[in-house]
Amino acid sequence: MVELPLISVLIPTYNVEKFIKVAIESICNQSYRNLDIIVVDDFSTDSTYKILVEFALHDKRIKLYRNEENLGIVGTLNFALTQAKGQFIARMDGDDISYTNRIEILYVFLASNPQIGLVGSQTETIDEAGICINYPKWPTTEDKVYKGLKYKMSTVLHCWLARKEVYTTLDGYRMPTVEDYDFLLRMLSSGLRFTNVNECLYKVRIRNGNTVSSQGIKQRLSASYAWKLYYERIKNGSQIDTFSSENYRKAVKCTNFNAYCYRKSASFLNLALVNKQSKIRMAIYIFLSLLTSSWVQGHYLYNRFRIKTL
Repeated sequence: MVELPLISVLIPTYNVEKFIKVAIESICNQSYRNLDIIVVDDFSTDSTYKILVEFALHDKRIKLYRNEENLGIVGTLNFALTQAKGQFIARMDGDDISYTNRIEILYVFLASNPQIGLVGSQTETIDEAGICINYPKWPTTEDKVYKGLKYKMSTVLHCWLARKEVYTTLDGYRMPTVEDYDFLLRMLSSGLRFTNVNECLYKVRIRNGNTVSSQGIKQRLSASYAWKLYYERIKNGSQIDTFSSENYRKAVKCTNFNAYCYRKSASFLNLALVNKQSKIRMAIYIFLSLLTSSWVQGHYLYNRFRIKTL
Protein backbone atom coordinates (compact mmCIF):
# COMPACT_ATOMS: atom_id res chain seq x y z
CA MET A 1 0.00 0.00 0.00
CA VAL A 2 1.43 3.39 -1.04
CA GLU A 3 1.57 5.93 1.80
CA LEU A 4 -0.12 9.23 1.08
CA PRO A 5 2.18 12.28 1.06
CA LEU A 6 2.76 14.32 4.19
CA ILE A 7 0.70 17.51 4.40
CA SER A 8 1.81 20.33 6.69
CA VAL A 9 -0.97 22.36 8.31
CA LEU A 10 0.06 25.86 9.43
CA ILE A 11 -1.95 27.17 12.39
CA PRO A 12 -1.05 30.65 13.71
CA THR A 13 -2.79 31.48 17.00
CA TYR A 14 -3.24 34.60 19.08
CA ASN A 15 -5.65 35.03 22.02
CA VAL A 16 -8.22 32.50 20.83
CA GLU A 17 -8.77 30.57 24.07
CA LYS A 18 -12.54 30.40 23.47
CA PHE A 19 -12.17 28.81 20.03
CA ILE A 20 -8.84 26.98 19.84
CA LYS A 21 -10.11 23.65 21.18
CA VAL A 22 -12.69 23.11 18.44
CA ALA A 23 -10.28 24.46 15.79
CA ILE A 24 -7.47 22.03 16.69
CA GLU A 25 -9.90 19.12 17.07
CA SER A 26 -11.24 19.77 13.57
CA ILE A 27 -7.71 19.30 12.19
CA CYS A 28 -6.72 16.36 14.38
CA ASN A 29 -9.91 14.54 13.34
CA GLN A 30 -9.35 14.92 9.59
CA SER A 31 -10.07 11.88 7.43
CA TYR A 32 -6.65 12.50 5.85
CA ARG A 33 -4.32 11.27 8.60
CA ASN A 34 -0.76 11.86 7.37
CA LEU A 35 -0.49 15.39 8.75
CA ASP A 36 2.33 17.55 10.06
CA ILE A 37 0.45 20.02 12.29
CA ILE A 38 2.54 23.11 12.96
CA VAL A 39 1.03 25.43 15.56
CA VAL A 40 2.77 28.73 16.29
CA ASP A 41 1.35 30.85 19.09
CA ASP A 42 2.07 34.53 18.53
CA PHE A 43 2.73 35.36 22.20
CA SER A 44 -0.87 35.08 23.39
CA THR A 45 -1.74 36.81 26.65
CA ASP A 46 -4.66 34.47 27.48
CA SER A 47 -4.69 30.70 28.03
CA THR A 48 -4.38 29.78 24.34
CA TYR A 49 -0.84 28.41 24.66
CA LYS A 50 -1.70 26.39 27.77
CA ILE A 51 -4.55 24.69 25.90
CA LEU A 52 -2.24 23.98 22.97
CA VAL A 53 0.32 22.31 25.24
CA GLU A 54 -2.33 19.78 26.30
CA PHE A 55 -3.18 18.99 22.67
CA ALA A 56 0.49 18.54 21.77
CA LEU A 57 0.90 16.01 24.58
CA HIS A 58 -1.89 13.83 23.18
CA ASP A 59 -1.24 14.07 19.42
CA LYS A 60 2.36 13.60 18.31
CA ARG A 61 1.60 15.10 14.89
CA ILE A 62 1.40 18.51 16.56
CA LYS A 63 4.62 20.55 16.62
CA LEU A 64 4.04 23.47 18.97
CA TYR A 65 6.05 26.69 19.00
CA ARG A 66 5.66 30.06 20.70
CA ASN A 67 7.02 33.41 19.56
CA GLU A 68 9.03 35.26 22.20
CA GLU A 69 7.20 38.43 21.17
CA ASN A 70 4.17 39.26 19.05
CA LEU A 71 5.35 39.05 15.42
CA GLY A 72 2.03 39.36 13.63
CA ILE A 73 0.55 37.04 11.03
CA VAL A 74 3.26 37.30 8.36
CA GLY A 75 6.19 36.64 10.69
CA THR A 76 4.31 33.80 12.39
CA LEU A 77 3.32 32.09 9.15
CA ASN A 78 6.78 32.43 7.63
CA PHE A 79 8.34 30.85 10.71
CA ALA A 80 5.81 28.01 10.48
CA LEU A 81 6.83 27.50 6.85
CA THR A 82 10.45 26.95 7.91
CA GLN A 83 9.27 24.04 10.06
CA ALA A 84 7.01 22.47 7.41
CA LYS A 85 8.13 19.04 6.19
CA GLY A 86 5.16 18.21 3.97
CA GLN A 87 4.90 18.15 0.19
CA PHE A 88 1.72 20.22 0.51
CA ILE A 89 0.85 23.19 2.75
CA ALA A 90 -2.59 23.84 4.28
CA ARG A 91 -3.72 26.88 6.27
CA MET A 92 -5.95 26.92 9.33
CA ASP A 93 -6.86 29.75 11.71
CA GLY A 94 -7.17 29.22 15.45
CA ASP A 95 -10.76 30.42 15.61
CA ASP A 96 -12.16 28.62 12.55
CA ILE A 97 -13.39 25.07 11.93
CA SER A 98 -12.45 22.60 9.20
CA TYR A 99 -14.91 20.03 7.90
CA THR A 100 -13.65 16.51 8.60
CA ASN A 101 -13.02 15.72 4.91
CA ARG A 102 -11.56 19.12 3.99
CA ILE A 103 -7.91 18.16 3.48
CA GLU A 104 -8.75 14.84 1.83
CA ILE A 105 -10.96 16.48 -0.82
CA LEU A 106 -8.45 19.25 -1.56
CA TYR A 107 -5.57 16.76 -1.79
CA VAL A 108 -7.50 14.50 -4.19
CA PHE A 109 -8.17 17.53 -6.39
CA LEU A 110 -4.50 18.56 -6.55
CA ALA A 111 -3.38 14.96 -7.11
CA SER A 112 -5.80 14.73 -10.03
CA ASN A 113 -4.86 18.15 -11.44
CA PRO A 114 -1.05 18.44 -11.47
CA GLN A 115 -1.24 21.71 -13.43
CA ILE A 116 -2.93 23.44 -10.46
CA GLY A 117 -0.68 24.76 -7.69
CA LEU A 118 -3.29 25.77 -5.10
CA VAL A 119 -6.95 25.02 -4.41
CA GLY A 120 -9.52 26.44 -2.02
CA SER A 121 -13.16 25.64 -1.30
CA GLN A 122 -16.55 27.08 -0.57
CA THR A 123 -16.93 28.34 2.99
CA GLU A 124 -19.51 28.95 5.68
CA THR A 125 -19.45 32.11 7.78
CA ILE A 126 -20.25 31.62 11.49
CA ASP A 127 -20.56 33.97 14.45
CA GLU A 128 -18.83 33.70 17.82
CA ALA A 129 -21.38 31.09 18.97
CA GLY A 130 -20.74 28.95 15.90
CA ILE A 131 -24.10 29.75 14.30
CA CYS A 132 -24.09 30.00 10.50
CA ILE A 133 -24.80 33.53 9.23
CA ASN A 134 -23.81 33.24 5.58
CA TYR A 135 -22.73 30.97 2.72
CA PRO A 136 -20.65 33.15 0.39
CA LYS A 137 -20.30 31.81 -3.13
CA TRP A 138 -16.73 31.69 -4.45
CA PRO A 139 -16.00 31.24 -8.18
CA THR A 140 -14.97 27.75 -9.27
CA THR A 141 -13.50 28.30 -12.74
CA GLU A 142 -10.01 29.67 -13.15
CA ASP A 143 -10.99 32.56 -15.39
CA LYS A 144 -13.57 33.80 -12.87
CA VAL A 145 -11.21 33.27 -9.92
CA TYR A 146 -8.55 35.39 -11.65
CA LYS A 147 -11.05 38.00 -12.85
CA GLY A 148 -12.42 38.42 -9.33
CA LEU A 149 -9.05 39.43 -7.93
CA LYS A 150 -9.34 42.85 -9.56
CA TYR A 151 -12.09 43.63 -7.03
CA LYS A 152 -9.38 43.83 -4.36
CA MET A 153 -10.20 40.77 -2.30
CA SER A 154 -9.27 37.12 -2.34
CA THR A 155 -11.40 34.87 -4.51
CA VAL A 156 -9.74 31.86 -2.87
CA LEU A 157 -9.86 32.13 0.92
CA HIS A 158 -6.77 31.51 3.03
CA CYS A 159 -8.02 28.02 3.96
CA TRP A 160 -6.40 26.56 0.86
CA LEU A 161 -4.12 23.63 0.11
CA ALA A 162 -1.02 24.36 -1.98
CA ARG A 163 1.98 22.52 -3.29
CA LYS A 164 5.05 23.39 -1.24
CA GLU A 165 6.94 24.50 -4.35
CA VAL A 166 4.46 27.37 -4.74
CA TYR A 167 5.60 28.74 -1.37
CA THR A 168 9.24 28.19 -2.33
CA THR A 169 8.75 30.09 -5.59
CA LEU A 170 7.07 33.06 -3.89
CA ASP A 171 9.27 32.97 -0.77
CA GLY A 172 6.32 32.84 1.61
CA TYR A 173 4.10 35.67 2.78
CA ARG A 174 4.94 39.37 3.00
CA MET A 175 1.97 41.74 3.51
CA PRO A 176 0.04 41.92 6.83
CA THR A 177 -3.81 41.75 6.85
CA VAL A 178 -3.93 40.76 3.15
CA GLU A 179 -1.15 38.18 3.09
CA ASP A 180 -3.43 35.74 1.25
CA TYR A 181 -4.59 38.28 -1.39
CA ASP A 182 -1.05 39.42 -2.10
CA PHE A 183 0.04 35.77 -2.29
CA LEU A 184 -2.59 35.01 -4.94
CA LEU A 185 -1.69 38.09 -6.98
CA ARG A 186 1.96 37.06 -6.94
CA MET A 187 0.93 33.57 -8.06
CA LEU A 188 -1.06 35.12 -10.91
CA SER A 189 1.78 37.31 -12.12
CA SER A 190 4.13 34.31 -11.85
CA GLY A 191 1.91 32.17 -14.07
CA LEU A 192 1.01 29.76 -11.26
CA ARG A 193 -2.53 28.40 -11.41
CA PHE A 194 -5.18 28.19 -8.67
CA THR A 195 -8.92 27.64 -8.27
CA ASN A 196 -11.72 26.50 -5.91
CA VAL A 197 -13.66 23.28 -5.56
CA ASN A 198 -17.42 23.63 -5.39
CA GLU A 199 -17.78 22.05 -1.94
CA CYS A 200 -18.15 23.78 1.42
CA LEU A 201 -15.27 22.54 3.59
CA TYR A 202 -14.48 25.30 6.09
CA LYS A 203 -16.19 27.55 8.64
CA VAL A 204 -14.86 31.11 8.91
CA ARG A 205 -15.61 32.77 12.24
CA ILE A 206 -16.46 36.48 12.37
CA ARG A 207 -15.81 37.92 15.82
CA ASN A 208 -14.56 40.97 17.68
CA GLY A 209 -10.78 40.97 17.73
CA ASN A 210 -10.05 39.11 14.50
CA THR A 211 -8.50 40.75 11.44
CA VAL A 212 -11.83 41.85 9.96
CA SER A 213 -12.82 43.86 13.03
CA SER A 214 -9.43 45.01 14.37
CA GLN A 215 -7.57 45.79 11.14
CA GLY A 216 -10.52 46.61 8.88
CA ILE A 217 -9.57 49.86 7.18
CA LYS A 218 -5.90 48.86 6.97
CA GLN A 219 -7.00 45.63 5.33
CA ARG A 220 -8.86 47.57 2.64
CA LEU A 221 -5.94 49.94 2.07
CA SER A 222 -3.54 47.00 2.01
CA ALA A 223 -5.61 45.31 -0.69
CA SER A 224 -5.37 48.43 -2.85
CA TYR A 225 -1.62 48.49 -2.34
CA ALA A 226 -1.30 44.79 -3.25
CA TRP A 227 -3.25 45.42 -6.47
CA LYS A 228 -0.98 48.38 -7.32
CA LEU A 229 2.07 46.13 -6.91
CA TYR A 230 0.48 43.51 -9.15
CA TYR A 231 0.11 46.10 -11.91
CA GLU A 232 3.74 47.11 -11.43
CA ARG A 233 4.86 43.53 -12.06
CA ILE A 234 2.63 43.15 -15.10
CA LYS A 235 3.81 46.47 -16.56
CA ASN A 236 7.47 45.60 -15.96
CA GLY A 237 7.10 42.04 -17.21
CA SER A 238 8.91 40.72 -14.13
CA GLN A 239 8.27 39.58 -10.58
CA ILE A 240 10.04 42.61 -9.13
CA ASP A 241 7.97 45.39 -7.55
CA THR A 242 8.51 48.29 -5.14
CA PHE A 243 7.22 46.52 -2.01
CA SER A 244 9.00 47.46 1.20
CA SER A 245 7.98 47.76 4.84
CA GLU A 246 8.28 51.54 4.59
CA ASN A 247 6.16 51.77 1.44
CA TYR A 248 3.58 49.47 3.01
CA ARG A 249 3.29 51.68 6.10
CA LYS A 250 2.75 54.73 3.90
CA ALA A 251 0.10 52.93 1.85
CA VAL A 252 -2.02 51.95 4.88
CA LYS A 253 -1.66 55.18 6.84
CA CYS A 254 -4.99 56.63 7.93
CA THR A 255 -6.35 58.97 10.58
CA ASN A 256 -7.75 57.75 13.89
CA PHE A 257 -11.10 59.23 12.89
CA ASN A 258 -11.23 57.25 9.64
CA ALA A 259 -10.30 54.07 11.49
CA TYR A 260 -13.05 54.73 14.07
CA CYS A 261 -15.64 55.34 11.36
CA TYR A 262 -14.68 52.14 9.62
CA ARG A 263 -14.98 50.08 12.83
CA LYS A 264 -18.48 51.46 13.34
CA SER A 265 -19.31 50.76 9.72
CA ALA A 266 -18.03 47.18 10.01
CA SER A 267 -20.13 46.58 13.12
CA PHE A 268 -23.26 47.72 11.25
CA LEU A 269 -22.35 45.44 8.35
CA ASN A 270 -22.00 42.46 10.70
CA LEU A 271 -25.43 43.28 12.12
CA ALA A 272 -26.79 43.28 8.57
CA LEU A 273 -25.49 39.72 8.13
CA VAL A 274 -26.99 38.59 11.43
CA ASN A 275 -30.36 40.14 10.54
CA LYS A 276 -30.49 39.03 6.91
CA GLN A 277 -33.75 37.15 7.55
CA SER A 278 -35.38 40.55 8.08
CA LYS A 279 -34.96 42.48 4.85
CA ILE A 280 -35.92 45.78 6.47
CA ARG A 281 -33.42 45.47 9.33
CA MET A 282 -30.74 44.28 6.94
CA ALA A 283 -31.33 47.30 4.68
CA ILE A 284 -31.18 49.70 7.65
CA TYR A 285 -27.87 48.30 8.88
CA ILE A 286 -26.37 48.40 5.39
CA PHE A 287 -27.47 52.03 5.08
CA LEU A 288 -25.86 52.87 8.45
CA SER A 289 -22.71 51.04 7.38
CA LEU A 290 -22.45 53.13 4.22
CA LEU A 291 -23.31 56.30 6.11
CA THR A 292 -20.45 55.92 8.58
CA SER A 293 -17.78 54.94 6.03
CA SER A 294 -19.16 55.41 2.56
CA TRP A 295 -15.85 55.57 0.65
CA VAL A 296 -14.21 52.39 2.03
CA GLN A 297 -17.28 50.31 2.84
CA GLY A 298 -19.09 51.31 -0.33
CA HIS A 299 -16.21 50.06 -2.47
CA TYR A 300 -16.06 46.87 -0.43
CA LEU A 301 -19.77 46.09 -0.83
CA TYR A 302 -19.60 46.87 -4.54
CA ASN A 303 -16.65 44.51 -4.96
CA ARG A 304 -18.40 41.74 -3.01
CA PHE A 305 -21.44 42.15 -5.26
CA ARG A 306 -19.31 41.94 -8.40
CA ILE A 307 -17.63 38.73 -7.20
CA LYS A 308 -21.03 37.18 -6.48
CA THR A 309 -22.14 37.94 -10.02
CA LEU A 310 -19.12 36.34 -11.71
